[in-house]
Amino acid sequence: MGILLLLRLPTLAQDHIIRKDGQQIKARILSTDQTYIRYKRFDNLTGPDYFIYKTEVDRIEYEKKAPVPEITGDVATLEKQAARYQKNGLLYSLLGGGAILAGAGTFLVVQNSYNSYRDQLLTTNATFTDWHQTNYGRAPSADDLVQPKNLLTFGSPGIYAAGAGLVGGVVLGLIGQHNAKLARETRRTIAQKRQFSMSPYHQAGSRLTGVHLTLTF
Repeated sequence: MGILLLLRLPTLAQDHIIRKDGQQIKARILSTDQTYIRYKRFDNLTGPDYFIYKTEVDRIEYEKKAPVPEITGDVATLEKQAARYQKNGLLYSLLGGGAILAGAGTFLVVQNSYNSYRDQLLTTNATFTDWHQTNYGRAPSADDLVQPKNLLTFGSPGIYAAGAGLVGGVVLGLIGQHNAKLARETRRTIAQKRQFSMSPYHQAGSRLTGVHLTLTF
């Protein structure tokens, strides 16, 4: 959407693009990025935008030291990046949550199996102790009783799989959060780019000079 303001102003100052071959271009610099310089020819400020490779330019001489915006990507490209970050954030978050649930579920299964194993072992030792006291008149020594394994030994490799699932889930969740953060930052950049920009207007025949306001969507 553009709004044209016509004002009788003094003739605008011009910038100079100095090419490496010595040629000078009288221009009004609009923006620069890592590859191109975007400008309008000073003798046709209402005409089309021109682009020149930075590698072809020796220097730019600005008539007025006004800051020129550095463009790192257009809105359409940024919107695609934001959508990709958001998609990846959701995907990694879902995968991370699934891995955590799977790891926790595996740990609970191993823990329940270990509890059953210990209960059976205690029952077996109690039965043996009763038999030993009946036949020998004393309790058996600790060496005569079956000693339970610890949880890690009993639950291997399931307990390690559970731990890997929990750790992997946390890592995937962090990656998802990072992508979600990138999506938010990219959308903030898009919002900053969706603002008014100004370009000069000059009509030689009517001797009118003004400013062309453009709102980018």
